Amino acid sequence: MTIALVDADILSYRIGFACQDETEEKAAYTLSSLLEETLYSELDISTYELFLTGKHNFRNEIATTVPYKGNRKDVAKPLHLEFLRGYMVDAWGAVVSDGEEADDLIAIRATELGDDSIIVSIDKDFNQVAGWHYNFVKKD
Repeated sequence: MTIALVDADILSYRIGFACQDETEEKAAYTLSSLLEETLYSELDISTYELFLTGKHNFRNEIATTVPYKGNRKDVAKPLHLEFLRGYMVDAWGAVVSDGEEADDLIAIRATELGDDSIIVSIDKDFNQVAGWHYNFVKKD
């Protein structure tokens, strides 16, 4: 039984930026189309789990020299970001992390499952996690 562990943070940003000039409905359709193609056509999996980063992150408290991800504070966010995040929770059962990033949950889950999982993300940080990986952009 192989479980796809999906980095939903990446999806919400990529689809959000790609659909800046579209309606929420079109953004949701685009997101669902990408997920369906990836999960049902490109991968041989039994099921999937989507992960989103929540509001709290332990790294914010321990970053004393500079704010954690402080270089991103002035970067514009996609128009439909919050809508897409809510859509993934409601329609796709995405799990929202509490106290850590979605990346942490994915890495922990991949470590627990071993070869019974595949990390679905374009984030190169996941290369530190042993196991199967799928880049949905490169289809690799």
